[in-house]
Amino acid sequence: MKQISLKSWFTLLETLIVVVIAGILLAMTMRLGGTYLSTVKYRYEKEEFIGMMDKMIATVRTSNYWGNTTYEYIELQLATWWMNVFVDTGVIAIDFLVLTESSLVISGGSTTIRLFPYNIACAEWANYSEINEVIYVEDPITISFSQSAAYTDQETCYQLDLRLCKLLQVPCSG
Repeated sequence: MKQISLKSWFTLLETLIVVVIAGILLAMTMRLGGTYLSTVKYRYEKEEFIGMMDKMIATVRTSNYWGNTTYEYIELQLATWWMNVFVDTGVIAIDFLVLTESSLVISGGSTTIRLFPYNIACAEWANYSEINEVIYVEDPITISFSQSAAYTDQETCYQLDLRLCKLLQVPCSG
């Protein structure tokens, strides 16, 4: 029977240590990379949501046309995981956003917001009055909701000021 020399044992042990250290470094790199990727996906959806809200608000403040037809209002339906945008009747969606890496958590469940052309204010679906083509928003003045990441502990909180129809990022309480 052939015996393995002491030098061969040390060479084998060195190789084993190098492989273990390389495996640990690779696992740490993969873990950190996966966490960073989840963070980037969440930030992308957050910016996409804010961009869509700003686009709709800017659209109604400057025009009462969508395509070649006039509209009376644009309706934003906000619910957990998605946002739909409708013109007048709510039958045909003109835009939509599905959130896969984050979810919207709206105080009270879901809400529908109406944006009126050439008006500064916007309103919850059943919470406004119109007198002489001027929209009057009734209480509550703001709608609070948050967007939380599905795979990380990130959260962004918003308030929609109905009097100015402005989306504000606010600090999350708690």
